[in-house]
This record gives sequence, structure tokens and C-alpha cells, in this order.
Amino acid sequence: MNAIRVIAITLCLVLNASAATLQQRIDAASPGETIRVESGVHAAPITIKKPLTLIGEPGAEIRGSGLGKVVTVAANDVTLRGLRITGSGLQLSDDDAAVFVIGNRTKIENCTIADSLHGVYLKKVSGAQILNNRIQGKTTLTASTEPVEKGIGQSAENCDTTLVANRRGNGIHQWNCEGNLVRGNEISDARDGIYFSFTNNSRVENNLIRHARYDSTTCIRTEILLKTTPLPKTPPARQSCFQKTWSCAAIGL
Repeated sequence: MNAIRVIAITLCLVLNASAATLQQRIDAASPGETIRVESGVHAAPITIKKPLTLIGEPGAEIRGSGLGKVVTVAANDVTLRGLRITGSGLQLSDDDAAVFVIGNRTKIENCTIADSLHGVYLKKVSGAQILNNRIQGKTTLTASTEPVEKGIGQSAENCDTTLVANRRGNGIHQWNCEGNLVRGNEISDARDGIYFSFTNNSRVENNLIRHARYDSTTCIRTEILLKTTPLPKTPPARQSCFQKTWSCAAIGL
């Protein structure tokens, strides 16, 4: 009889472990651990408060509900690799984003980001690396019987679900940052492809930006290096290099 009880308890523990949510696995992990994110949809919001590496298996998606931030990186030395991340909120005033980063030395690479306001939002961080990601902004609203906020759509009609460019977020948004690397990303359907505000010593290389208001924008005394960045609005694509670019207003480069 005791042996039967032991087997039953062991089976219960195994089942509970396999049913743990991604957030529960993150909370239970030790600093520095690597978490393999299995194929399938994993519910957001997700918050990471310790150094971890999340590696997505093919088909792994972290999906938001259309409200707030999808993944918040609130610790230093976090890596996100090979994940699909979708479904942020639409509040520009709340900095809604697929990935919202306030931890230094964050690495985001080989991820697909879609259906979100800002793709990657870097806030007061240094040493971040945003590498080889595909970022597509949110371009439509869910049809609703309620009136659409005036100015979000091309008209105030509630049948108009197009999200105009000046109400979209940016592909990669940096605010008050230092020494970040943005390389090899493909960005589309954003307000600005790559946005810099109060950001210094950033290096931007080989990014492809399409269907955006500007390819890159600097705002308020920003020193950046942009190298071999295609500008698709002027076919054929140009290569550009800007060093020590200072401005007192937003300027598209």
C-alpha cells in the first residue's frame, strides 16, 4: 500500500512540473540558467528579474493579450534567442512593447517580433545587443462595436481598423541609453525604424528598414554611428555612415 502511494505522489509531481507556465519556470530558475522554450504558444505578460537565457525551439511563441508589455526584461545579462513575440498593447504613453528592457547587457537575437506597438524598447540601459531580428509593427486594430479613438484610424469611423503611421510605435526605440549595438535587423511597418533619444555611442549596422516614416531618428544631443544601413525609400538602397550626429530636434537620417 505504501509503494502505491509513493508512485502516485511521484506521478503527481511530474505532471505538475510539465504543466508549469513559462513565468513559473522563469521564477523557479537559478540565475544564469538556460530555459528551453518549447514549441507552442506561451501566455504573456512575462517578466524576467534575474540573469537568464531563454532559447526558443522552432514554433515557440510568447503571445500577449493586446494589453501592456509582452516581455519585460528587468535584470542585467538576459538573453532572448529564437523566439516569436507578439501582441503588445497600444498605449504610447505606457511604452507598450513586445520587449521592454530596463536591464543592462541584454541580448535579443534571431527573434521574430510582430503585432506590437514598439518592437524593442530600451530604457536607460547600456551594452544591449539587438541582433538579426525581424520586427514588424502593429498595423491594424481589432474591429469593435465601440467607437475607435479619434486619430488612431484614418477616420473616426468604427469600421476603420487601419493604424496610421504616426500612431504606431518604433521598431527599436532607445531612450537615455549608452553603448548599444543594433545589427542585422529587418524592420517594417513602424513609425520610425530605429529611434534614439538621449542616447550615446550606439552602433547601428546593416539593418533593413521598410514602410516606416523614417529609417532612423535622433533626438537631443545624440552621438551615434550608422554604418551600411540601407535606406529603402530612395531606390536603389543607399549605404550611409554618420558619426557624432548632434541635434536639438528629431531628424530623420
